[in-house]
Amino acid sequence: MQKKKKPQKKKSQPSPELSAGEKAFLDVLNNTEPGKRDFSLIHELLSDPGRAAILIEKLPLESAATPEVLASFSKAFPQKEVQKAIRKSLFKLKQKGVPVPELDTESEPGSVPTRPEREKARAYVGPIDGTGSRAVFIGVPQIPQGHDLGMGLINDTQGIVEFVFGRYSRKQAKEVQELFFEKVPSMVETTLAHAAALLEKAHRLKSGQGESSGHYLRLRPWLLGHAEPLDKPKVYEHLSPDEVHQEALTEAQVQRLLAHEHMASWIVDPEKLTSVIEEINEVEQSRILISEIQKVERINQVKQASIAKLYPEGERAVIKQRLEEMAYLFLKSGEEPYGRLAAACAMSLDEKDSFIKVNPYLSALLEKSLALYFQAEKGHDPTRPSGPPSSRIILR
Repeated sequence: MQKKKKPQKKKSQPSPELSAGEKAFLDVLNNTEPGKRDFSLIHELLSDPGRAAILIEKLPLESAATPEVLASFSKAFPQKEVQKAIRKSLFKLKQKGVPVPELDTESEPGSVPTRPEREKARAYVGPIDGTGSRAVFIGVPQIPQGHDLGMGLINDTQGIVEFVFGRYSRKQAKEVQELFFEKVPSMVETTLAHAAALLEKAHRLKSGQGESSGHYLRLRPWLLGHAEPLDKPKVYEHLSPDEVHQEALTEAQVQRLLAHEHMASWIVDPEKLTSVIEEINEVEQSRILISEIQKVERINQVKQASIAKLYPEGERAVIKQRLEEMAYLFLKSGEEPYGRLAAACAMSLDEKDSFIKVNPYLSALLEKSLALYFQAEKGHDPTRPSGPPSSRIILR
């Protein structure tokens, strides 16, 4: 005769309802600013993993605190039932398009390893050439895989010159980025806000229906939704304008800056230089000005007068912005002395010229341009400034 099996006692399941203390704990987490939330009471309030799993299921998906709360619970409770509840919540958040932390929710009891946070979007900018052109590159990792890449060439007076946007696998994205950076060396990492400000300015200058504009419009909504507006030129987040303004700017310093490889193509537009050259040639051939001293004095007067014509207020503002951008690039490249020089040159353009004093940067830029012209005229090809590779990239 078989013995009757004793009925097994059913394990008591924790109540699915939250206690007053648990509700208060959630309220505090949801109403506290990110980075200031205190999770030290998790174990004290929720010693039972079952209660932790129930609380996780009750987390409001619309709350901005939920991803951070899940990350902290994942570290505090390695038990399978808690990790399973976390996986469910993460899945629901992903379905809603909410960025979530990448957590190791497959941990064995007793261990709490976590994966590093999901790769963040990155932005890069290149040097500016003498025409105001520069390269911009943006990479945005996607869930569950792949990268969106936006890259191209913009000009601060002409707008978006070239721009392409597309989605690539991780391997393809790495190859495309490496190829782009080979064509455009000296790219530096910057913020999304900075890249967005540059692209938006270019977009407003040239917001037609061309292929490049169409590609940028695909990236634009996401970019503007994730980038805060800039309230000042990027360089002044690293350098104080007051500190830069106090630095003396000598002719030798300006020449040193213009001799840098990134500034090789920075010259006066050859078409605008024609009238100055004609006046200088007239002085050289003058029968009235006999002595060399007279000719030198007259040529200096021609140069000084031409600076006001070549660089009206609007043109000075453009050059100032270019110099500020180059100052930032130099600082990011680890070339602080050049960064300070470029910033000092930029700020000097706010000062008005006088009969006695002409802006040292503009004067040096004119001298450099004239020297290149006369060298070429004598048959010596000084390798015509064609700008850094950023002005010659072709996107396909």
